[in-house]
Amino acid sequence: MATENATILAVDDEPGLVDIYEAWFSDKYTVRTAYGGREALSEFDDAVDLVLLDRRMPGISGDEVLETLREDGHDCPVVMVTAVEPD
Repeated sequence: MATENATILAVDDEPGLVDIYEAWFSDKYTVRTAYGGREALSEFDDAVDLVLLDRRMPGISGDEVLETLREDGHDCPVVMVTAVEPD
């Protein structure tokens, strides 16, 4: 990922965490935010260089968001952020 003008999409159903990601990264990157899976899919486009994605969210889970992005042919890096043990 080229860091100049990079765009990060931060997705979590806990607004406080999304706000923290935005505070951490907004000095160097463009940060888009989404507070759930549906909103993440709406906010995502080809300008997004990296997705910080909560794995467990009500409605559409992070796993489902990732699956949809991959099915649609998007291959940008996705960091799954979760307190759940990976399986």
